[in-house]
Amino acid sequence: MLLVQQFLTRVFTVQFNSGLAFLAISTTFLGLGSAGVCVYAFPGLFRKQRTPTLVPWLALAYAAALVAGFVALVLVDDRTQAHAQPGADGLTAQVVRVMGGAMLMLPALFLVGLVISLVLREHSARVNRLYGADLAGGGIGCLLVLPLMNRIGGDHAIFVVAALATLGALLLAHAHGIIGATRASLLATLALAAMPFANRDLSLVDVRSHRSTLSGVEKWVKDDVEIGREWNELSRLGFFETYDGGSIYVRIDSSCQTTIPSQDPKHREAYVNATDFERLPFVLDRHRKCLEIGAGGGRGMVLAEAMGAESITGVEINPGIVDAALHRFPGYGPGPMIADGKHRYVAAEGRSWALGRKERFDSVTITFIQTGVASSSAAFALSEANLFTVEAFQGFLKLLKKDGLFYVYRHGGNECLRLISMAREALASFGIEDFGRYLFIARNETNRLVMLIARSPLTDEEVGKLEQACAELKVEVLWSPRAATPTRPENPLPQQLRDLRSRGALNMGTAVAAYKAATRDNTVEPLEATYIRSPDPEAFQRDYLIDVSAPRDDRPYYFFTGINKLKDFGLYFDLDGVGILGGTVVLLFWMAAAFSGLVLALILLPLLLRKPRGGKTGTGAAVISYFSGLGLGYIAVQISFIQRFSLFLGHPVYAISVVLLAFLVSSGLGSYASDRLFRSAWGGFGKVVGLLAVLLVAYNYLLPWVFHSSLISWPLAEKVAISIAIILPLAFLMGSLFPQGIHLVENAASELTPWAWGVNSAASVLGSIVALVLAIHFGFSAVALIAAATYVLLCLPAAASLRRQARS
Repeated sequence: MLLVQQFLTRVFTVQFNSGLAFLAISTTFLGLGSAGVCVYAFPGLFRKQRTPTLVPWLALAYAAALVAGFVALVLVDDRTQAHAQPGADGLTAQVVRVMGGAMLMLPALFLVGLVISLVLREHSARVNRLYGADLAGGGIGCLLVLPLMNRIGGDHAIFVVAALATLGALLLAHAHGIIGATRASLLATLALAAMPFANRDLSLVDVRSHRSTLSGVEKWVKDDVEIGREWNELSRLGFFETYDGGSIYVRIDSSCQTTIPSQDPKHREAYVNATDFERLPFVLDRHRKCLEIGAGGGRGMVLAEAMGAESITGVEINPGIVDAALHRFPGYGPGPMIADGKHRYVAAEGRSWALGRKERFDSVTITFIQTGVASSSAAFALSEANLFTVEAFQGFLKLLKKDGLFYVYRHGGNECLRLISMAREALASFGIEDFGRYLFIARNETNRLVMLIARSPLTDEEVGKLEQACAELKVEVLWSPRAATPTRPENPLPQQLRDLRSRGALNMGTAVAAYKAATRDNTVEPLEATYIRSPDPEAFQRDYLIDVSAPRDDRPYYFFTGINKLKDFGLYFDLDGVGILGGTVVLLFWMAAAFSGLVLALILLPLLLRKPRGGKTGTGAAVISYFSGLGLGYIAVQISFIQRFSLFLGHPVYAISVVLLAFLVSSGLGSYASDRLFRSAWGGFGKVVGLLAVLLVAYNYLLPWVFHSSLISWPLAEKVAISIAIILPLAFLMGSLFPQGIHLVENAASELTPWAWGVNSAASVLGSIVALVLAIHFGFSAVALIAAATYVLLCLPAAASLRRQARS
């Protein structure tokens, strides 16, 4: 089941908007929760005497539904996209597609939920061992994710996962002596084990992104036919030829792309001549020794060499791209540059690699890293987002020589305002207040720009060179140190937004219209310049509609541009906001609404229609409070830790595997030892929950210290060991609470055991979304504090109530 959850996040990242990948987790919990409710609501269908016969067949049906649902998901989406009109992949279409995909997988997750619910009900006296084994199995699943993607790939993995499910069915059938189910499970396991080999030849399942995902690509890329593909632990890579032969196009999942440049001198010259703002930093004599973070297929390295750089280091996070650029396509890539020994091309996470270096560079750059990818983290942690924080910028500036240059290629508008906020705070940490003298920003006609942040003030001569180059390259100067004295009126947008808010006329339609008008009006100064020259930048941020404050490591959501004020929260549901907000943020809130409806229909409504017969007055309320508190608290802590540890471990894929492994195994140990723990002097709900809350608060101070220490540059294996050691005590306590709650329910009203499972899963569905929303707006520390409060305020009183009812 854990493999299914993570496997679906990878597939959703490839097929749909990558920001929706987290819905795989919500779908999993929705299936589990609705199954628990079903067992409770329809006792006649699931009589205890039928359990030994029913459970093996349900497990077998789960495996069949996995394959059938996944094949249907791929085929339906392929056909839908094949007949879609160009540009039809808007917000509504994406919501419909991802919800349709989730619903096709829901039956399988419902069936496995039935298996778990029935086994827990049948053996509730041993729930600590069963739940511990379940969590330990999840931990093993985490270990299998990376080799599964590396060795088998996303096209074939569903058959391997289903084979594991049929093995489970085989064990259940053997344990209960169900001969027919034993034979059927054995045959199904053998057949599924052979399917990956058959699928390689027959392409029964072919997971690929669609051309409509990235607009404009079809004009220069032959993206009808892949000339190569690769699945690895980080992504799915698709390789395509281009019409001019100047590069190999690489599609990364669905939302990202890079190119591997041709080694032909003519193609290289044509590429360099076609650049505009990209060449601007090379006007300055600060590029003898260069470091490029996010080197992709080597394009930026080619440009740097052509512009005279003597030593170039390119760091690319995806090893599949590095390998392809160096070895896979003869005549393409930076291989000849690397061969002469002057340059390096490194497969590593940029920030961890760079901060572990003692050498200094003349220039450090972050290229057009497309951080829409959400990999196996289910969009909870975006690896490259950790490059776009104040702390990251501080680290990159420290890598520079005293007259070095740090520059970033991004987009104008709200995104650039965030870059400015980060530049201001990063330079302030070096004692620089008049940061405008260190900054230069230029934008081309497609709204792509370069921001230069100098380690020492730009001289008048350098500014003159940059401005002259902008005129020659036909790019617009958004900010120059000479702009301290404006030549045009300030941009009216901030005042217009204040006026609209004061009149109560602020809505997404008017805000987007004002934004577009103000950013296209050449008679006023650029919005970026108005922000830089603002005498009170904090007031500018507060009054602005969009949150343009500087992301920090505690809230590294640079690409998730959301609403700035809580009182404007309702604007998230205005579809006009796609024009000014991050599209993924808007989708997030629509998905929250959609899954809330599903939780209501599939879990809460059946529970409300069939009120609990067992127990005394208030038993149902206590069960809801206790198990929803566990679900909300556990998923919130888990999600925030996945996000936090992505910085330390270097990529969300590693964070997912390591953090979930540590959480599940340690929680399993906590569940297994819960009876002994609660009978000891250290046990009891009050002491365990109290200690858990203290640890959550303490970790808000411990984790930043660890992540910003020299430990971040240690080898991955050692960082994995440190991560597990940190998580173990916390997860151990968290794991002990579920089985003890089940014991309380058994003593108070035994028929509510499946109901408790349903409530817990329902809370996890909503918690997985709510935790992400809270992290985006308030940060990981706030999520940890809210989780601690949830345990204290919901679980403790409910446990006391259930204990009193069990005794009376």
